[in-house]
Amino acid sequence: MINIEPAMTGQDVVEDFKADVEDFFEARHDFELRIEIAGNYPTCRGSGPTARIQLPGTMMGHSVEPFSDVAFLLLVLGHETAHYFHRHNEHYDESALEYRALEVWADYFGTKVVMTLGEKTA
Repeated sequence: MINIEPAMTGQDVVEDFKADVEDFFEARHDFELRIEIAGNYPTCRGSGPTARIQLPGTMMGHSVEPFSDVAFLLLVLGHETAHYFHRHNEHYDESALEYRALEVWADYFGTKVVMTLGEKTA
């Protein structure tokens, strides 16, 4: 009999990503990457103690079979984590150019976060 493993879901990837990111910090700092299921698109909401990443439920239950699905989800998570780490919600963009610059920067930094993930996500 062949034992077929269940397909990895978006929820699995998010949980592993969250655990790896939290492992970046020493336990004494009690860092938590707050992620919740809400909304229709990925975003970072709130500021200070209410800051959190929101992901739509549709991203969580889907199978992420090909590696391209996993890579896409990790890039989205990295992007939103960049906003979360750097408290971009506490900043008011004064121009469209400033807004775009922060978005591009979040893509860049978020990719760096994804490239440093540990064994849980690997």
